Amino acid sequence: MTLLKFNDRNNQAVANNYFAFSDLISDFFGNEGYRDDYTAIPEANISEDENKYQIELAVPGLEKKDIKVEIDKDILKIRHESSEKKENENHRYSRREFRYNGFTRNFVIPESVDDSKMKAKYENGILMFELPKKQKSEVEQKREIRIS
Repeated sequence: MTLLKFNDRNNQAVANNYFAFSDLISDFFGNEGYRDDYTAIPEANISEDENKYQIELAVPGLEKKDIKVEIDKDILKIRHESSEKKENENHRYSRREFRYNGFTRNFVIPESVDDSKMKAKYENGILMFELPKKQKSEVEQKREIRIS
């Protein structure tokens, strides 16, 4: 079986003008690292050692006061409301690769995490969470149940 990448560009007559212009701009300015499909979900790194999990979220350009973090049951919810900057009416973009859109990012917290001891820090555009693991004695131990 051969897998082929689906290219919807050929099937959308209406989009042809958009893609033609986008290609023209890319050819002129170069498209190194350019994404047409902007998404407002910040990228994350998640790591673990024997004592804790660590989550790092790339959120450059934000102020700490504009980021909301909460725990709802076993979900860590991180949210930033949109604060789109007013644009100068006389200023038109040839290309716009970053925006000031809001985002929501959720993570399931494992049962082994002691969420009462979680810490968060925002530094140099990186939002870092430290999720300490419960002590081994706090995690339910395996036990056998006799059948009568």
